[in-house]
Amino acid sequence: MPEISLPTFVDFVLASSTERVTVVRQAKGQYAQGDKAATDVYRPLRDSIIDAARQNLSSPETRASLHKVPVDLNEHQAASCDECIMGYERWRARKQIAWDKNVASKTSIWKQGRLAIRIAPELGVVMKDVPHMIQLYFKKEILSPRRLRPIFHLQKKHARKYPQAIVGVLDVRRGEFHTYRKEVLDGELVLAGEAAAFQTIWDKL
Repeated sequence: MPEISLPTFVDFVLASSTERVTVVRQAKGQYAQGDKAATDVYRPLRDSIIDAARQNLSSPETRASLHKVPVDLNEHQAASCDECIMGYERWRARKQIAWDKNVASKTSIWKQGRLAIRIAPELGVVMKDVPHMIQLYFKKEILSPRRLRPIFHLQKKHARKYPQAIVGVLDVRRGEFHTYRKEVLDGELVLAGEAAAFQTIWDKL
């Protein structure tokens, strides 16, 4: 089993029980090919958001760069990406954001059984003098607090070497930033269960 990224694990955790097999099957195929970008319609937009933050572009400059993202999408996919661009613009507007290479460069590996998850913030930025480690979320499904708790727990474990950082998930489509609030009761057990489920489905496919 290869090392997988946090976004892949996030997709699995947030999927319904009937969708989980599809998520793992797609992940297994993508990692076998060694090319995730081919099936990730949001990859160009994700990369553009990260690049704009890394270059410390202003809100208007970021808006202009996102609308220049080169993508080859069908009508439905293009509309979905447009929604995400509008949502990110709402969140980004009037914010002073500075790239923090120390936060952004931090990567760790969380292991459970044979599953290894690579954790690295997609956005490592400073806002209001506070470092933030941000994971980007593009899909249409709403992020409920219950579904986010295992992800926050994993993010917080990653951020222990940088305790002053705020960790969270940015719902790009809706322009909403969900932040870690408090320790998750039995969070480690919940994650272990999710990891075991992922491994079981992977082995069966």
